[in-house]
Amino acid sequence: MTVKINLNSTAQNDLLTEDAKVTPRSIRVFQKNTLKPNLNFMRIAHENVLSRDSVIREADTASKMVKITRNQILMNSQVAMLARASQPPMAMLQLFNQ
Repeated sequence: MTVKINLNSTAQNDLLTEDAKVTPRSIRVFQKNTLKPNLNFMRIAHENVLSRDSVIREADTASKMVKITRNQILMNSQVAMLARASQPPMAMLQLFNQ
């Protein structure tokens, strides 16, 4: 199957003019004005994402350490309370053993 498109001379001239506009200089100008700033923006955005990720990880680690410390304090206080609670009965047993 073949598709044939007939263009009038004005349309063909317009296409040739557009093709002629794409020159190595115009490509360099496009790169300088569009691609390089976009690349720099993307680099900065990438850096910001990495920095924010690091801050989030540090906060998460600090939160976990707070929970661990809290649980250790609770455990130590419970052990101390049990030790204190068992002292009077031990004193009574010592009186009986004498």
